[in-house]
Amino acid sequence: FVVADNCSFGVNQGQPEDYPIWEAMYDSLGALGILSIGATANANWDIDVVGDIPTGFETPYMIAVTNTDRNDAKNTSAAYGDTTIDLGAPGTGIISTLINNNYGNKSGTSMATPHVAGAVALLMSAGDTLFMESYKNNPGGAVLQIKNHILNGVDTVPDLT
Repeated sequence: FVVADNCSFGVNQGQPEDYPIWEAMYDSLGALGILSIGATANANWDIDVVGDIPTGFETPYMIAVTNTDRNDAKNTSAAYGDTTIDLGAPGTGIISTLINNNYGNKSGTSMATPHVAGAVALLMSAGDTLFMESYKNNPGGAVLQIKNHILNGVDTVPDLT
């Protein structure tokens, strides 16, 4: 079953009030027990000021991600925001698939978000019987527990304060 989605797409500088149906979709997915992981913009912008879709949405069922490098520093081409971006994940120099059955290094917030989506799936797979019963009875509440575990477990790094 699906417990997370990777949202590596969006509208640069989009304003959440212009996309109410889109945000409602994330709320609906969350109520069904699916946590959305959103990639922010690949530009050195403050999303709190300029906006972004989907990472500017206020839905509780999203983790908004920016791109960090191997030193846990924010990539200079990644967006940020005190109230909009939840965490940074490795997204610089990530080995990925390329066209023609090749592999190579890629960078961007879309390389960072799959790490967080994978962490959601890993935590969900480790759920004990009690947690899985809770998930079955209240999927929206259970994924918010997973989100809180992730957000409470991040390292605070100077470049992302």
